[in-house]
Amino acid sequence: MNKTFFKDSQMFWCFMILGIALSMGTLPFAASIIGGALVIIRTIVYFVVKSWNPHAIPEVKMPPELVLGGPYSIVRHPLYVSSMIWFIALPLLFRSDLALLPAFGLVGITISRIYEEERYLRVSEVYRRYCARVRWRLVPFVW
Repeated sequence: MNKTFFKDSQMFWCFMILGIALSMGTLPFAASIIGGALVIIRTIVYFVVKSWNPHAIPEVKMPPELVLGGPYSIVRHPLYVSSMIWFIALPLLFRSDLALLPAFGLVGITISRIYEEERYLRVSEVYRRYCARVRWRLVPFVW
């Protein structure tokens, strides 16, 4: 297994423990159903992204080759989409309103990371052409 798998699984178990610890939340049962559905969607998105780009890692560096197909032809940061779904899904799954606070904080940190990463990558003419071709960072027709 690679390092990314272990980082993802560590994050998963941290959220699981946090969710169980804070499971006395006041969110309705429907939040748990939505959270479960989001976990499934996130897992599908994650594996589709990894199948198109096995080199996707949570480090900012110039990629050896720019991936232009699959989910990368729709949004520029599909792995971050997967992560943000994960951040929101687990607190919902555990119906924990308290765990939503750090989850939204992680979404904000991820968005700031996208800005930082794109600033670094835009020195490449190839990446600038890719940005012109794929307009959306995370959500088509929104951002």
